[in-house]
Amino acid sequence: MRIGFTYDDPVDKLSSGAESISCEYEDYRTLDWIHDCLSSLGNVIKFPWGRESLIKLVNTNVDVIFNITEAEGGRNRESLVPAVA
Repeated sequence: MRIGFTYDDPVDKLSSGAESISCEYEDYRTLDWIHDCLSSLGNVIKFPWGRESLIKLVNTNVDVIFNITEAEGGRNRESLVPAVA
């Protein structure tokens, strides 16, 4: 099975300027743990949030997408990946 894993790169509390923003994003340890768990089910293809990854996602044949992307922008930002997929 080919599994697409969409996620945000972690945000540093200090550089983001707001701890509340960084709380919505997973750290690298958690991302690695999720990747390892998904890998036990099949081949995992990583899609870190960004325009290039959305284009890659559209052009890559995956069986299922595991999405934890917060994305960016307005109120509907978390629905961007499901809308594209």
